[in-house]
Parts: sequence; C-alpha cells; structure tokens
Amino acid sequence: MAHGHQGPELEVPNSLGFTSNKSLQKEHFDFSTDKLTLHYQSPRFPLIEPYLSYQARPGYLRLLGQEPPTSLYEQSLVARRQQEFCFTAETTVDFNPTNFQQMAGLISFYNTQKFIYLCITHDESLGRVIEIVMSTMDGSMRYPLGKRVPVPHGKIRLKIQVEWDQWRGFWSTDLDNWEPLGGYLDYSGLADEVEAEHFTGAFIGMACHDISGQAIAADFASFSYVENDVSDSKLKSVQ
Repeated sequence: MAHGHQGPELEVPNSLGFTSNKSLQKEHFDFSTDKLTLHYQSPRFPLIEPYLSYQARPGYLRLLGQEPPTSLYEQSLVARRQQEFCFTAETTVDFNPTNFQQMAGLISFYNTQKFIYLCITHDESLGRVIEIVMSTMDGSMRYPLGKRVPVPHGKIRLKIQVEWDQWRGFWSTDLDNWEPLGGYLDYSGLADEVEAEHFTGAFIGMACHDISGQAIAADFASFSYVENDVSDSKLKSVQ
C-alpha cells in the first residue's frame, strides 16, 4: 500500500478538499428561566405534568420518581443523545430521599440493561449518600464505589465526565471544588457495537426513581451538556 504497510492509518491526506463547519455543542439550562428543548427525550412516552413539571416548584425542573431504570414501563428520565466522544454533563439537584428505594441524579443511559447512574439515595446508617449504579448486558448490577459517600443537607452538584470509553463521576456543594467519585469506569459498553439493539446510541440526562411507590420529588435547578474537543482529551481510548 502507499503508506508502506497493510494496517489502517489514523490520519490520511484530505485529497478531496472536504471541510467541516460542525461546532461543538454547549448547552446550559437554568430552570428559573429555561426549559428543555426538543433534543431531550424520555423512554417510551413523553413526560408530562405532574411527572415533569416547571410549575410545581418555580425555578426548578421537578421529576416525580416512578419505576426503576431497569423498567420497561414508566420511569422519570429525561435525556439527550451523546453526540461526541468527549463531553461533560452537570446538574444541581435538591433531593431528600427517606429510604434506599428512592434515587435521583445524572444518568448515562443506553437502555434498561446498560446504564451508569450517578445518584443520591438513602442509607440507613449514613443518611443521604451518593451511589454509582452500573448495569451491564449480562444482567449484573455493579456498585463500583464500594462505599457510599455521605453528603450534607442542601442542594448537591453532580458531574459526569466522559472521555472516549472512560467515565468518571464528581460531586460538589459549591461552584469550584469538585470531589471525584472513585476512578474511571469502563464506558465502552454503552454503545451500539456492544451487545445492543443498534438503534438508540448513548444518552445523558436527569432521572428520579422511587420503587417504594411514593413518587418522591427531585428538583433540578440546572443542567448542562458541553462537548469537548477530542484533541484536548487527556485520556486515550483503551484498545
């Protein structure tokens, strides 16, 4: 071959002169003034009042908890499609669970069998805590944090950072200091190429679940989705 070997090249000359004007997406919603756009979807049916509400608590997007993220029926999850290999998503949420069956936060979602859920929930010994729940196609449920992280009362900021096939969660109570939650997790399973139906792609968004049936409320003050230039990534995809 022209480049002297039979393997693929990572970079090739742009012999046809094609150019791209595609820009990286940067979205921020302050729910005191903003509403989600049509890019944001929910599984199987549109979320309407009272399960998604801007009126129940002015200045917030409220989700009422329904069935778990593994449910094929009714759950309160609203998310947008991931459109770049590297991105960051953040939210600020006010949520006060009273039992372990209630959870809310940020979710990376492919389908009901493949997701990573960065959520606030309740621990009988520790009170309000942060947990990471990871589901894989073999039917197993993993809790990669090992130990749940206690958090104080009040609003909590959550952040998910994805770089190629690596996923990491963070939390904070202020604007500047982010606390990482464990190390990087394997994100490669949330893809059409890995034991999937090959039709949705990965989504990122907000969720609230209440398996107890009490329909607990989670109030989200903001949400942002920012695509990052892959050339700025500090990580390389695991081969």
